[in-house]
Parts: sequence; C-alpha cells; structure tokens
Amino acid sequence: MEKQSWEGIVLRKGRSRERDQLLVIFNKERGKQFVLAKGANSITSRRVGIIDTFNVIRFDVVEHAGYTYLRNVDLVSRLQVLKDNSGKRTALLLAMDVLNRLLPVEEPETQLYEDMQQYLRTLAVSPHTQQVTYHFLVTILTTLGYYHDDIVTFDDILRTVEEITQRDIRKTWKFLDATYA
Repeated sequence: MEKQSWEGIVLRKGRSRERDQLLVIFNKERGKQFVLAKGANSITSRRVGIIDTFNVIRFDVVEHAGYTYLRNVDLVSRLQVLKDNSGKRTALLLAMDVLNRLLPVEEPETQLYEDMQQYLRTLAVSPHTQQVTYHFLVTILTTLGYYHDDIVTFDDILRTVEEITQRDIRKTWKFLDATYA
C-alpha cells in the first residue's frame, strides 16, 4: 500500500454505499481518477465540505485491492468567485461536465490540466464568460483529438460530445444555445 499525493479538482461525486463517496478527480499526474472516500457521508465527517464538487483539493490516496482510497485531503480553493456568480457557475458546470465525459480514465493529461487551471483563473476575472468557456471547450476537444472544422457554435460542441459519448447532453444544456449563441 503505497501512499501518493496530488492536487486536483473534484469533477463529480456520488454515493457509494451508505457512508462513502465515490469521487471523480482530475489531476495532472493521473488524469481522471476514481477515488473512494470512506465515511465521507457520515454526519461527523470533516471531509464533507472539502470534497465538494469543483473544489480544488490536495489529497493523499492509497491503492489497495484494486481500489484507490482517499486518505488525507486539504482544501486548496472552493472557486467561490465562480460558484457565486450564476453565469460563471453555469459555464463551470458545462465545462467540467464535458471534461468529465470525455477524459479517459487514468491517463495523464498534463497540458489539459494546465489549460483547465488557466480557464478557471481567466473565468474568475473575465466579463466574457461565454467566449472564455467556448475556447476552453474547443481546447478540450482539440487536446483529446476530437476537434474538427465543423465546430462553430456551442451546439456543435455539444453535438460532438454526444456523438463521442453516445449520450444526450443537449437536453441538459439546451438553454445555452440562446445564452451562448
């Protein structure tokens, strides 16, 4: 059982059993990674607020019997400036959803992780939420080898993601077509 430490962003979390959380974390060293946080749903857990979706965390894991378990976790950033603004929060939700759907598991994506960090910094200060998000989504598609010249609008991006993942996501993000046209 070798302990490993990284920094990453929680893309998604879900219940695993009654008191555990299954986290999807994107980090520079391992890419998209599934991590089990034992006891994170219990009332007395100190981890609950720290492992919230879209928080940037510094964490230690240990691998045992084919599973990766969260050991220690520290909060780096809650990205509160983005979460408090409804337009920026929507953009963040969309970008992280696309990232989660397209990233392969356990394959390092160092440049894409750095691009994501730059996107978060730019999104926090830019009044041009739509343009910043559009460019980051194009970066995701380009880096992962899915970009083609027919991608012009947000709807084109979502259609491309649907083709790749075989899942309908435009229903979830249908309001973006008017907002982000």
